[in-house]
Amino acid sequence: MRAVSLFASPLALLAGPVQAQDADCTSFKWPMNREMTAFKGEGLPSVASGATLPGVSEAVTLKLVPQDSVGYAVSPGRTPKHAPAYGGTFTLPPFAAADTYQVTLSDEAWVDVEQNGKTVKQSGFTGSHSCKVVHKSVRFPMAVGPATIEISDAASDTLKLEVLPKEQ
Repeated sequence: MRAVSLFASPLALLAGPVQAQDADCTSFKWPMNREMTAFKGEGLPSVASGATLPGVSEAVTLKLVPQDSVGYAVSPGRTPKHAPAYGGTFTLPPFAAADTYQVTLSDEAWVDVEQNGKTVKQSGFTGSHSCKVVHKSVRFPMAVGPATIEISDAASDTLKLEVLPKEQ
């Protein structure tokens, strides 16, 4: 029996690095390296529902509230699947130039972006149910001016978010 445990130990060491590489995080349609690095970081600022986000290119932890208590400017794009469901609204500082931005979430939730009283139609989506660091990233063409990110149907009352210019 002792010989088996000595033999199994090196195999276990070899298996560890393969699992630690987050192999399930390589199937996104576009690179997610920036977001994965940011989401793995410690001490991300917390932002409560109704507050203004610090800006583009800064990962944050969103503090969500029960979805039925959120006053959305535009109704969420889908009916909640989670019970209870959490959500929130978060204002972005005004965009100085029109461009496409990626809104990336660490966990399952629905994300809408509102600008000028209307929902901004997404221009791309990528996601993974098995990646433990990043769940999905959605691209939105943003106009000059402020915008609001609306999170709905989250299963938990916190999740990480980062808004970045589209990576080429």
